[in-house]
Amino acid sequence: MGKICVVKSCPSGRKSQNKKNSSPQPLSYFQPTTPARLQNWKISLGIELKATDYICHLHFKEEQIKMYEKLYIKGELIIMPLGKKILKEEALPTIQHQFIPVEFLTSTVDELKIPSLHSNNNGDEELFLVQENNIDPQTILEQDLIEPPFSQHACKDSKNLQEIEAPKLPPFWLYIPEPNGFVFMRMDPTTQQIKIRLRLNKDTSITENVILWNPRAVDYKNLAKKRKILNNLSAEFNTTVVEIGRKIRILRAQWLKEYRKINAVDGKIYKSSWKWFKPLKPVFNISSTVIKNDSDGSSTDDNLIEGQEDDKYLFIRQDYMCNDGEMSKADFIEEDHNCLRSDEHQKFGNYVANKLSSMHYENNIHELKKLIKQHIVQWKEKDDKEYYSI
Repeated sequence: MGKICVVKSCPSGRKSQNKKNSSPQPLSYFQPTTPARLQNWKISLGIELKATDYICHLHFKEEQIKMYEKLYIKGELIIMPLGKKILKEEALPTIQHQFIPVEFLTSTVDELKIPSLHSNNNGDEELFLVQENNIDPQTILEQDLIEPPFSQHACKDSKNLQEIEAPKLPPFWLYIPEPNGFVFMRMDPTTQQIKIRLRLNKDTSITENVILWNPRAVDYKNLAKKRKILNNLSAEFNTTVVEIGRKIRILRAQWLKEYRKINAVDGKIYKSSWKWFKPLKPVFNISSTVIKNDSDGSSTDDNLIEGQEDDKYLFIRQDYMCNDGEMSKADFIEEDHNCLRSDEHQKFGNYVANKLSSMHYENNIHELKKLIKQHIVQWKEKDDKEYYSI
């Protein structure tokens, strides 16, 4: 049985009213899931209500429901439906319909006093985002715009001003400036829904999906959250979950390999020639990452086990970082691994090391090491495949 609005005078969901909904969004239904909401809705509607009853969205005000993102492209209102409708906590329904579709709230861009935005000679599109709290719309730059909004405040009398080229974004990407950073979004061109949303803070840290690569993240060991994020990334990039996890490990290992090349002894700062070193710096936040050091300074992705590993860790102190994220001077504090918490894996590693030390012939030691490494790689791949599978 389909959902039916509990208000008897409301035609939504009833067979007798089979007309197409005039709203740009399909009907959505909400339930008073909490005792406080149930009591408030009873008073507002003036009818008996149960926690399992449905109320259609037409009985709420438009600003009380987050149902879509509103965009203005060249003066035309574009509505991007959200996958999940969210009802605000303070929302109260009434017997009469009070939902006004967004196309009736405004007719032209001029009525909203949208600020002008200069574009180049190729007729680049002007993209505006109208916030749902009815504040002045914020301008959003597309990838081909030349002059950013802050250049509009420059003095008109200045003659030596140079054009500032706006940051270029990939197709279907846009961003919204916020007080503490920026929110980057990717719109699906077919469904016109936002598929990816990333928040970049002022300190260049990224808050989304950090549990995939930061061992010190709060939810780093939350397998359910990890698998949900990996499944979304897998669907977005049309690849397997195992491949997503493998790529993240490769990028992180390669970034750490480049970072370890900083020579702290003679005071020289190493400048990496890898083009992804700087872009990945805010992702692999070095101020909160424990970096494992190799005796020969080298590291690889999945072949890390093949290298000679040292028994020490490097801790990078945040107070030696410049404002732009570059190292003013590298200060590495070496601590023996015995200072860290000893667990069963470390005890087993010590046991293997003791047995290797007690052996007499180098050939036998070499063969045993090789066999151990092969088994570690084999079982690590099997474990990753099971872990990252749906």
